[in-house]
Amino acid sequence: QSWVLPVVAQTPQRLRVALGNLYSILASEAWFKAFLDKRGGRRETMLVYHYWTSPALIGTKQATAGRRQVAGVVSRAHGGDLYEEVRGDHDWPFRERVMTSVDRMFLVSEHGRAYLTGRRPWMASKSEVTRLGVADHGETGGMPQAGRIVVCSLSMAIGNRRNLTGLRFPDVLGVAA
Repeated sequence: QSWVLPVVAQTPQRLRVALGNLYSILASEAWFKAFLDKRGGRRETMLVYHYWTSPALIGTKQATAGRRQVAGVVSRAHGGDLYEEVRGDHDWPFRERVMTSVDRMFLVSEHGRAYLTGRRPWMASKSEVTRLGVADHGETGGMPQAGRIVVCSLSMAIGNRRNLTGLRFPDVLGVAA
């Protein structure tokens, strides 16, 4: 694809990263096209949600082009997929293409939105803050009843090790780091 050439023509490291990104894009596009083809004539409308803002989003967007059953492609952004300094690569291959591929981006903080729109003012109309988690409804009254399933997700908390208050997650969970 013509938008690949400027990215890969720089250093061997960037070429490796770009090729890995390209594989992710093409694999995502192929999988999602097959998924949409399988769903065929169903009368449904889908909103495609990516938890991570990654190159796979480009493939998803390409696969959904011209598909009436897809209302849009949205993504959440936080950590390394938002803050360029976290990844250690300020020119992350395909970053601009990823950003233009998303129809709506949900950020977990005002700081994140200010960071994004400070670097890409055109993303202001495509982004908004939506916090992770659910509202605190207070004490619910003890242990779950038989037959009831309770789900708790703690995605990548240990990898980052710190939340916004500076507490380490292992300390909060009562486990050794």
